[in-house]
Amino acid sequence: MAESDLPSLPDGAVPATRAGIVASVRIALRYIGTSPTAAIGLGIVVFWILVALLAPLIAPHNPIAIDYDALNDPRPNARYWLGTDQLGRDILSRIIWGARTVLTVAPLAVACAYIAGCAMGSIAAYYGGWIDEVLSRLSDVILSFPILVLYILLITTLGASAFNIVLAVTVASSPSVSRIVRGLVLDLRTRDYVAAARLRGENVAYIIIVEILPNAAGPLIVDSCLRLGWTIIAIGILGFLGLGLPPPDPDWGGMVREATRVVFTYPHTALFPSIAISSLVVGLNLLADGLRELARRD
Repeated sequence: MAESDLPSLPDGAVPATRAGIVASVRIALRYIGTSPTAAIGLGIVVFWILVALLAPLIAPHNPIAIDYDALNDPRPNARYWLGTDQLGRDILSRIIWGARTVLTVAPLAVACAYIAGCAMGSIAAYYGGWIDEVLSRLSDVILSFPILVLYILLITTLGASAFNIVLAVTVASSPSVSRIVRGLVLDLRTRDYVAAARLRGENVAYIIIVEILPNAAGPLIVDSCLRLGWTIIAIGILGFLGLGLPPPDPDWGGMVREATRVVFTYPHTALFPSIAISSLVVGLNLLADGLRELARRD
């Protein structure tokens, strides 16, 4: 599907206005709808977003309330559709509230990593010389550590909390984002519209933020979907290792960790939160693959 086949905004419309935003969303949805892979991925992601947003309304039980009567038989039943964990807490409610936790911490962490990575990569590529050399070597030092080891090192040093998870992801992921941005900016900084902005006397921040980075948005959006999936897996692993959010807050990785005590007797306690993690990651990967497919088609 070519760009000319897509509906365009009316003349004089400003994307920042409410009508412009609605029109842009419609164009994007129609564009994504031409790729079954992207549409399925977007559907899965939107499903979990709605679950997170509506958690107070759709969760059938308090996620941290203990039902002592369910301790003897935690299997799924009419009252607890997905059963209860070893402490008598409703698994369905904990998964629903856990979606809110994951879809708050992971996007925030990836956004912070992108802000830091875009700043580092843009400055390194735009100025070049010793600035590029210093920032590139700093990125190399951080990337030399296995990312999971770096997560564990930072979390064990700083303590387990949502803020420290965001900080760890930012430190560990921003160098790889910086490399991608650097390569894109090295190409885009030679374009005519950048030269025109320089002739107009625009400052460096304006040129990078307004002229260069928007034209690098395509590859960065695809990478952000993949990186968000990796971050969700990393948060799940940290929770499984006991380095996620402190209990009793619902945490999908922490739910799997707690289930290891009874997993052979009651496998559903680990199965359902594992499915939640996998489905969200699969949705993000499908969305990224679909967007990449659309980009190649154009």
